[in-house]
Amino acid sequence: MRKVLWFSKYGGLQLIPKRSIYEMKRLSTTDKLFLDLVQNVFEAPEVLVIIRYVYAAGNRDFLILRDMTEFDSLLGALRCRDSVIVMRSFKKIKDGRADQAFLEGAPEKYSEGTSWIIVGEDNFEHTAGWAYAESKDELTEELQDRMGNHVIIVAEPDYISDDNSISAYVPDEDGIVRPGAY
Repeated sequence: MRKVLWFSKYGGLQLIPKRSIYEMKRLSTTDKLFLDLVQNVFEAPEVLVIIRYVYAAGNRDFLILRDMTEFDSLLGALRCRDSVIVMRSFKKIKDGRADQAFLEGAPEKYSEGTSWIIVGEDNFEHTAGWAYAESKDELTEELQDRMGNHVIIVAEPDYISDDNSISAYVPDEDGIVRPGAY
């Protein structure tokens, strides 16, 4: 990899790996580059999107979207500084209605030490539309809470990696991207 000289804010010049403009710039959810990259991902039938809510104590949502119309609606409902991460791909474990057969079959696929995300509403008010499962017992419990509802189980994605995801921030009212605490 080529290296370039970079003036460090801590003083002096440093030799750092050359990066693309995408890696160096914090993208806005309104940037054409971001929207074009996301449009390409939506060639897949389903896309995993993670929303990290600013100043919300780590609160986030995992959503499965099927087209840019759903994505545009989602963007319109977010607050300034929220973080949007679109996965280039994801591993779907199981998909269907949470019934007794689904409940019995899903834990058989689980490998100890893995983390899964169950995307789908549970049967309670005021809860997130997803849950983590880090054991067969947690998986079974979360699926029981979603009986009768459509769910998709996915392997927890590496959404921090720029190789696996495309990320941007909802800009402030003046159009400037100012990330916050997530």
